[in-house]
This record gives sequence, C-alpha cells and structure tokens, in this order.
Amino acid sequence: MNRLLNIIVLSLIISSFSFAQNVKFGIKAGGNLAKFTNNDDLEFKFGPHFGALANIAISDQFSLQPELLYSAQGYRQNFNGQKVRAKVDYFNLPFLASYEVTNGLILQAGPQIGINIRNDLDVDGQEQGSIFVNDIDISAAFGFQYFIDETIFTQLRGTIGISEVVSNLNDQRHFVLSLSLGLMLDKVEQDEDLD
Repeated sequence: MNRLLNIIVLSLIISSFSFAQNVKFGIKAGGNLAKFTNNDDLEFKFGPHFGALANIAISDQFSLQPELLYSAQGYRQNFNGQKVRAKVDYFNLPFLASYEVTNGLILQAGPQIGINIRNDLDVDGQEQGSIFVNDIDISAAFGFQYFIDETIFTQLRGTIGISEVVSNLNDQRHFVLSLSLGLMLDKVEQDEDLD
C-alpha cells in the first residue's frame, strides 16, 4: 500500500508541471548496465528502461527535467558454477538540472528517488524467491543529452547510489549506466490571457 501511495504522489508531482510555462513533454526508452558496488564478484546485468519526462525551461540555456521511469536493475554473478541473476526493478524519479553547453548538447545532473517494485533472485534460470532490498533508493544522476534534431534526442547517463541497496550489507549501492533514445513532443505554453 505504501508503494502505491508513493507512486501516486510521484505521478501527481510530474503532472503538476503541466501548469508551468514553457513545458515540453517527451518519452524515452533504452538499456541499462547495472550492478551493486563494493563486491568484485558481481557483474553488470543488462535490462531495459522506459518512461516519460517533462522539460521546464527556466532560461535559454537552463531548464529542469523531472522524469518517471521503469528501470530494470540488479546484477549477475557466477557463484560455485551457478549463474545467479538478481532482478531488482524500480520506478525511478530523476529530477535533473539541465544546462545547454552548445547547440543541442546538454549537461544534466541531479538527485533520483527510486521505489522498488521487484526483487527476485534466479539461480540457473530457476526463481529462488525474493531478496531483501530497501523499498526506497536514493541516487545521484549525471550525464549528457544530445538533440539529433529538434525532437529526437539521445542520453548517456550514470547513476550511483547514495543510499544502500540492503541496509548494513557491505555498503552495497546501485551503479547504473544507461543509454536512451527519446522523442520530445510539442512545447506547451501556458495561456496568460484567460479573458
């Protein structure tokens, strides 16, 4: 129930930006390479991500960009000849400050909140139940966004966990590299003249 409430709150936050001026909405999808830190035995696991975003222009070069994403994360491990795969998925809400360095090339950085929605452990393709992870993940996100044309963009982003994935377990945190392709929709400008 708490997870559902958190998802509703996050959705309301994003929808509230529709009342701001100079807002563009978009969609994006791509792939992740994810693992937990501080364990050399763990390998990167590939998984998809997809979702929606809003870009709120503050000036010609500076904007804020909240996103709501489904993100498949976790890790892979070969343990005593067995193939272990942790599937740890989230609804992620990055809130990024964006600065256009040059025409079409944008630097982005900011915090990210994740709500855990899946935490399964597979061994040799057989599900072994759930692993305990914290319900909420706090990360720092940073990367680049580049517009190929006026509407199509690509993103390269890294996120590193600030909070632990599992409390009191070797200080393990998420590390995710993601590559995305997206489409920005038409800009929505608030009508200031309501008469």
